[in-house]
Amino acid sequence: MAALPCNGPFTAVRLAESVVRAAVDRDDPAAVRARLAETLYGPVIHDPQHRRYYALVSAGAAKGWRVPGVECLGSEYYLGVPNPAAIRPSGMNGYWVVPMDGPGHLCDPVAVEELARRGRERAAAGAMRLCFRCQEWAHGTELVQIIEQGSTFGAGLYACPSCRAAHRLTPLTESGA
Repeated sequence: MAALPCNGPFTAVRLAESVVRAAVDRDDPAAVRARLAETLYGPVIHDPQHRRYYALVSAGAAKGWRVPGVECLGSEYYLGVPNPAAIRPSGMNGYWVVPMDGPGHLCDPVAVEELARRGRERAAAGAMRLCFRCQEWAHGTELVQIIEQGSTFGAGLYACPSCRAAHRLTPLTESGA
């Protein structure tokens, strides 16, 4: 892993894993990879430890970036760039989910902006939620437990269809709660 400054020929757009998965409407890593490759037209790094993706764009994209909640890294940032051979997940290490085709080949900033907006809209609309059992973002998650804090509602726990079946969890909407 090399730390490169985001003030040379490129910078990166930092995207939450939930935003990316909601935008591409996929959970499977291979399907996410394929969808990113066909929509962004350039290199993308996945950081599984921090659940983030980094789309590499031209350095000039940072000046006009206007997507709330999605940051285009400025010149004060350094980006951890994986070895070019790291194209598959390996534990919690970062890797190229979409490898570089060559020097100067970067993602289309307009396509990255569209993906970020679509993902934020879908994530906000509840298209995907984090399953409390498997810790994966998934479609079809349902509220299975409410954790109360004192006399007020504290938090809701959601489970994906697989975990609901495996752990015999009943959605609160079906249990009459």
